[in-house]
Amino acid sequence: MINNNPKIRVMPDSLASQVAAGEVVESPSSIVKELIENSIDAGAKKIKIIITGGGKILIKVIDDGCGMSREDAILSIERHATSKIKDKKDLTNITTFGFRGEALPSIASVSNFRLITSSNEDMIGTEIIIKGGKLIEVNECGAEVGTQIEVKSLFYNIPARKKFLKSDSAEFSKIERVVIAASLSSPDICYSLYHGKRSVLNLSRSTNFKNRILDLFGADFTEKLIEFSSSDNNGVRLNGFISSPDYNFTSKKYQYLFVNGRYVKYSSINVSIRNAFKGLIDKGMNPALILFINIEPYQVDVNVHPSKEQVKFDKANKVQNFITDTIVESLSSDLKSSNSIVKDLAPLSEMKMISGHIPDNSDIQDHSIEFIHNNHSIALMIDQRVSEGTKLDFFGKPALTTTLPAQLAIKYNMDIIPVFIERKNFDKFEIEFLEKIDPKEFKDKWTLSKKLNSILEKMIIRNPNQWIWTHNRWK
Repeated sequence: MINNNPKIRVMPDSLASQVAAGEVVESPSSIVKELIENSIDAGAKKIKIIITGGGKILIKVIDDGCGMSREDAILSIERHATSKIKDKKDLTNITTFGFRGEALPSIASVSNFRLITSSNEDMIGTEIIIKGGKLIEVNECGAEVGTQIEVKSLFYNIPARKKFLKSDSAEFSKIERVVIAASLSSPDICYSLYHGKRSVLNLSRSTNFKNRILDLFGADFTEKLIEFSSSDNNGVRLNGFISSPDYNFTSKKYQYLFVNGRYVKYSSINVSIRNAFKGLIDKGMNPALILFINIEPYQVDVNVHPSKEQVKFDKANKVQNFITDTIVESLSSDLKSSNSIVKDLAPLSEMKMISGHIPDNSDIQDHSIEFIHNNHSIALMIDQRVSEGTKLDFFGKPALTTTLPAQLAIKYNMDIIPVFIERKNFDKFEIEFLEKIDPKEFKDKWTLSKKLNSILEKMIIRNPNQWIWTHNRWK
């Protein structure tokens, strides 16, 4: 007997588009991401993003890319229409940001959508208007070369989705992060971002990644970054910037990861960072990290999720370990080479012993407690400041002073040389090099720290009423 009322049905195109939109269009920021990636694929050199109401009222992206002909523009709003791949072999060699052919039709199905485009080959542009997935008009129009996409009233036809959107400021914050990420991966493109009438970002073309970081985050932030670059035998290349252990944050706001230029979310990167910074930063704190991973396309799957924000590496463990090793090596290299004070101290001491000259303030930096380093050792400077009537507040918290240099010495196998700087008066010093301490003789950072504390305490006992002890800092 034939069942004339089957339970399984093929969804109409309008409903299927809305279901697909649920995967691609999660929020206004996901729309901005898709449209910016299309602009980059089109060879744009200028991208302008205009937002109203956190993207719920208006998203407008304008680029000066190659644009589209009338025929291509009409095809671009059809599901699974793409210029990026032709057969299944292309899926293992994806070098563009877009390739699924789902973004534009998905966006158009949940908004009032308008596309204006023109190419170099056409004398006139094309305008396409869609409302809730329904094609309304296709017109000829005047337009500059490039593409302009306008998305209004997002989720107006899906109230259940609309009510889950956050406040305007929260949604715009996510959009701003997407634009910042795009600008980091493509410093040769000019970006401008507006929220209403307010100009939020206005980035001119940069010649390199560091200049773009400087434009985005300022000089103070950029100066505290360590640049690194490395490659392995499997064709994986890493380059980027990591902050030193003393410069970290309570959130991961300043962590950006790119795979072949694509901004992605890869949870395993957190493991790599934790392993690299183990013992160097407090629990719950996060370093700044801007990491670019370049890998052969066949070694990474970018088709894991419709949003293309997640990736899967062919040899994930090796990539993860390589990231950890690269970060550790960059921190170690910076530790060994970024400060020249130790090199300056030795000749000063020799000069004092040979000629009787006592260095003054112009000869040596004035820090209370600081550990500094050359290529082979850390020098823990113990600086006595003459200040009548000032009591030392040290014995209550000795670990705050020596735990970090002890950890660094053990992690990078560097000797510690306590350097005692005794001040005879406000502008005269006596320098004394104390015993060299080999970290291999201590089982962990705590026993080494205890040894350092005992040395410091002996120095204090010499004149306990004339010390000021400030928190150590690491450059």
